[in-house]
This record gives sequence, structure tokens and C-alpha cells, in this order.
Amino acid sequence: MESEQEVFESEQLFQLLEENYAELDWFRKSLLDMYLTLNSLKAVSRKTTIPLTSISRYIKEGKEQIRANVLEKLNK
Repeated sequence: MESEQEVFESEQLFQLLEENYAELDWFRKSLLDMYLTLNSLKAVSRKTTIPLTSISRYIKEGKEQIRANVLEKLNK
């Protein structure tokens, strides 16, 4: 079983992730939403008619931005 401290830390981490996700620009946020829903870069590419390599790059950049911002806030 998780202790109250672990639950609290998990909730804080999820809150940070949500806040940083909300700060993404509309384009990357839309692509990331589609990727999370469709679970496939190829499906997002077909749906948007954006090349697969571009979809991959945009999603990677969005994830890196979220990760960097969360780590920065955790290290404060």
C-alpha cells in the first residue's frame, strides 16, 4: 500500500503534468490529444495529412517541453 506521502507526491506530479500540458501551444496540444486518443503516429498523420516525420517531431517536442518544465519546477 502506498503511504499518504507517496499519494501526495503522485498527486503533485500529476498536477504539474496537467499544468504544463495546458501550457502547450494549441497545435502541439491538438496533435498530442490525437496521438493519445488514436495511439498511433501513423493514424494522426493520416487524419491530419501532415507527414509522419513531422508528426513525430512535433509530438516529441511537446513531450520534451512538458518534461523539461516539470523537472525545472521539481528542482526548485
